[in-house]
Amino acid sequence: MISTQTICLCSPGIPQPGICINSPVPLVSPLRRREGLNWSSGFQKGRGSSTSALKQESSFFSSAEDASKLKVQRSTTVQVAAKHSVVSDLTGTKTVESVDPISPAQLPAQLPAQLGSPVDDQLPPLLSMIIDGFPPLEQSEYIHEAEILLKQYVERYPTITSLATYCRFGLCAASYAHPGVISLDRIVVMSINYALLFVLDDLFFDMRADFLLHQYGVSRDKLESPETIEEYIDHIGAVLGQQVQPCNPPPLIETMMSELGRNLMERSNPEWFRYYVDYFLDCQRACIESEVDIIQGRNLYFQDVESYTVMRAANVAGKLTQVMTEFANDAYIPGILRVDPYFVKITTAASIHIGFVNDLFSYHRESAIEKNPRNLITVLMECEGMPFVQAAQTAVGLTNKYASEVVDLEAEAWNSTLRHYLVGIKAVLAGNIYFCLADMRYHHPDSAFPELRDMTSSWKIVPRKKGQGLKL
Repeated sequence: MISTQTICLCSPGIPQPGICINSPVPLVSPLRRREGLNWSSGFQKGRGSSTSALKQESSFFSSAEDASKLKVQRSTTVQVAAKHSVVSDLTGTKTVESVDPISPAQLPAQLPAQLGSPVDDQLPPLLSMIIDGFPPLEQSEYIHEAEILLKQYVERYPTITSLATYCRFGLCAASYAHPGVISLDRIVVMSINYALLFVLDDLFFDMRADFLLHQYGVSRDKLESPETIEEYIDHIGAVLGQQVQPCNPPPLIETMMSELGRNLMERSNPEWFRYYVDYFLDCQRACIESEVDIIQGRNLYFQDVESYTVMRAANVAGKLTQVMTEFANDAYIPGILRVDPYFVKITTAASIHIGFVNDLFSYHRESAIEKNPRNLITVLMECEGMPFVQAAQTAVGLTNKYASEVVDLEAEAWNSTLRHYLVGIKAVLAGNIYFCLADMRYHHPDSAFPELRDMTSSWKIVPRKKGQGLKL
């Protein structure tokens, strides 16, 4: 077992700072339940389509992406013919059901009417979100070895045809957000962590597609209402936290979450692990509440940018991503510091930044394809009456304000430990931008942003070191 290091920090008296630029209220996670919140029977209908570009084959081990192989599985509006493919496992081959790919050309291109070639010059470059003080583009040195170990992980679940793609998403996210991770085993665990967060998002919120539910062992009745989803999410959280065993027989998603929890717990300390599980549940519950608000008419979190900011920071898994910085370095923040106003400022600004960056890169998929109101650009257009170009410029400006707040907080850090932690947080924020630029999950030939129309770029930048052996 890898040794762990608990960091003890002494906090001097710090003046109470303002929470965030633009004065959103402090982040509360999970979002507070409102009295009389109605569990709508229409919740199970979903948003209409996936927010994931899933590949049919286990090809995330290729460094380049082929746009013709991408598909978007739409759970309620697109009918897809099933076919069979042969997937190899450790003992032979199995025939499993998969889904025919849908080419990007089949997706509706419903961009704002004012989008034409002249508009590209008016849009802010997405790399303008890499502000002064952010680190340069970098990936973990363990990426190639991690691919091999993740391939072995995928091969343990041959009936899950999408798992390789989710693991590629996870490795891409982990390698950019945590380039300084100290060991191979940690980036593998972190990649699985991010992969399964993507899976859960698609299972319960984005896709709710029968083929995914079947492959991961989730019965449709778990999605009957927000209440049943929350009940099952609480159970998964208990499985992740090693408080209960998976059901018997265990659905694959529970087996995978239980194993993830063990791997995280063995490589951390009990206090950090409790926070991790709490943040996981907070995020999932915030997702449920924001989904209910959409169904009930958007009366709580879509009134203005301020109300949207609070919701978005809570449901984007910002805290989960930030605590992974501690796990990556095997250095943990004590609980007493997490409630310090200074630390709360870091957490709040970073969480909002992560959510807003995701909104900018997901705009085409969420707004043009899915008609999902949960997007900062859409909120600015609907609530503030901004045209698309102005909304995009404003969204980048708001995002950069929160980035600047995190960078400026370095000057207030009172010891080297906090400064080192902030270096990791800045890497997370910049890495999230690099990840979204690199991964085909956020690209589409009809994207509103010209940088995201390229469907051929590689998601890997780290060359294999000459003579570097595999650390299996």
